[in-house]
Amino acid sequence: MTSKGLSPVTQTDEGERRAGTSSGTASRRALIGAGLAGAVAAIAGRGGIATAQVDPAAVERDLLEHAMRLELTARDLYDAAADSGGAVEIAGAMREQHEAYAQRLSAMTGVSASGRLDDVYDALEPDFTTGDDTAVATAAYDLESVAVATHTELAGLVDSADAAALVASILVVEARHCAVLADASGRGDDLDAVLVNDADPLLPEDLT
Repeated sequence: MTSKGLSPVTQTDEGERRAGTSSGTASRRALIGAGLAGAVAAIAGRGGIATAQVDPAAVERDLLEHAMRLELTARDLYDAAADSGGAVEIAGAMREQHEAYAQRLSAMTGVSASGRLDDVYDALEPDFTTGDDTAVATAAYDLESVAVATHTELAGLVDSADAAALVASILVVEARHCAVLADASGRGDDLDAVLVNDADPLLPEDLT
């Protein structure tokens, strides 16, 4: 459990690693986590990733590419929200940040910044296109919570210091996103929503 402040979202914000979820978001998180049943097993077995049969550099590249595609999925969901008239100002700002993060991950991996996690996008798109500010902020809060949890795990799975630092720099700002969205969704006074992140990570194994 890690606390963080409530300063506005900026491109250079330094937040802390975790941001909150409340019990009232359980059903929405269940939707996000529809493909996450294997996350715990994947994490428990991560020590065996770099084996004699697997190129560690290729594994790291795949993990960073997964992070990039999650960022592109968030970008596209915020685009859909803005197009539908929901939380337009917040959606526009966060869309630009996720696009920038995807570009940074693309530069590190050499993989083109294109594509997204279609299953995740399809599951969440209805919640982002309601045109209702509070509903969009709630859906976005849950998405950002999953992104923070995912990047936290990925930062521990990659081998190179540069890759871990890049992922960490992304997750601390996305933790700040959660605080902003908790307030926008009417939960700014809910300490669980602001200070606790109990979202499950979305790892590549969960999408196969």
